[in-house]
Amino acid sequence: MSTRQKRISLGLMEQPVMRQKEINEEEKEKIKEILDCVTHVEGKYLATLEILKKRVDDIGGGKPLILHAQYPPQGDEDMLNLGNTAFPSQFGNRFSQIIDMFDPEWISFHLGFSCEKLLSRGQFDFAIAQSEIIPQDVLRKRMLENIEFVRKTYLKRGEIILENLDYNPRDKSGAYEYVCDPDFIDSLLTASKCGMLLDIGHANCSAQNMGYDKIMDFIFKLPLEKVVEIHMSGAGTKDGLAHDSHHPINKQGQPEVGYLEEILKSGRMTGLVAVTLETFEEIIPQLELLRNVLERHGYTIGALG
Repeated sequence: MSTRQKRISLGLMEQPVMRQKEINEEEKEKIKEILDCVTHVEGKYLATLEILKKRVDDIGGGKPLILHAQYPPQGDEDMLNLGNTAFPSQFGNRFSQIIDMFDPEWISFHLGFSCEKLLSRGQFDFAIAQSEIIPQDVLRKRMLENIEFVRKTYLKRGEIILENLDYNPRDKSGAYEYVCDPDFIDSLLTASKCGMLLDIGHANCSAQNMGYDKIMDFIFKLPLEKVVEIHMSGAGTKDGLAHDSHHPINKQGQPEVGYLEEILKSGRMTGLVAVTLETFEEIIPQLELLRNVLERHGYTIGALG
């Protein structure tokens, strides 16, 4: 266990109430109680980022913001896909305005997908391929071009980081082929000069659905030295597969906090600056749990920047 003090930000993915157009006093108090426990807030619903920023500024006194760009600015009915040739147009003309308004510390994207067209099964469910699987060399080139497009066209400051996905078998999905493999992830991060967003719930799902006997064997194959941010949520099961369920991490039997501790003990995440809770119930006890874990491993909680 490390005794050297390292600074880290503890944050929260936006909650549904934070992007409602109208909130009552009780909801306002709940938001304030939560915001008092975090040092950053992360948003992903581009169509409502302005509302989220206003909530954070008005109720929380302003907090550094991170953008997890998962949906295009015109709505939430589709997912941004680095593997899509239409990726630049998915951003839409409003993206520059969104970046200027939200002023994120950095932007993150899903590291995928292995096909161009997707069918979304809804929030926190895996996508289904609606087109052929793209050859690895073709996809890598396309992703690098799309990342560079964002970097040159929209990025005002900070960096781009890429999130590992939750592997689902080809016969069930087809959208996750090879993009969840540690070697592919590492090669793309190296070529793109991007950091990594390690989603521990996703890693748990990938390891199980790829047939690993031990989850940590998979996690330790990932390029942990490139990790900038961690997402924390609990995986579950659905239809006989590990599933990205976003269970509370303090739910009995959830192993993700244990995985986090093993990673921290390894000393490999020398670039880690933020941990973000991505669950939607029992928020404050989970934030307190994460704070205790991080402090026990030599981290001091503080704001980004």
